Amino acid sequence: MVNKDRVYGFFQPGSKSKSIRLERVVPGAGDKLSHVLIVFIARNSKSGGQRVVGWYRNAILYGGMQPSDSPERAYKGERFGYICGASANDACLFPTRLRNVSVIGGRFGCMTGLFGTKTRARNRLMY
Repeated sequence: MVNKDRVYGFFQPGSKSKSIRLERVVPGAGDKLSHVLIVFIARNSKSGGQRVVGWYRNAILYGGMQPSDSPERAYKGERFGYICGASANDACLFPTRLRNVSVIGGRFGCMTGLFGTKTRARNRLMY
């Protein structure tokens, strides 16, 4: 979702959870983290495996779904929230033909995003 100069996104935190345990990244983080790199991934339907499809830099990552009043976040009368947001200048989405960066070294299962911060967990990407 784009709202003026901001973008808002969603990824399923996991198959059994509707929230993200932010304290795993930064102890005492509260309900949101700032200055986060969020990488979005998707399954490659033609060749299998998973590919990087885009990212948000310097994003805000929320521990749970945030409500949205935007008409762009509605489908058949139902409103959909978001779990992260960033400046539009800090967002990148690859066209399908350029999605050639593979995710190697494990499976994400149902989760379609991974994230890291510049704080204590600087070199850690959580998924």
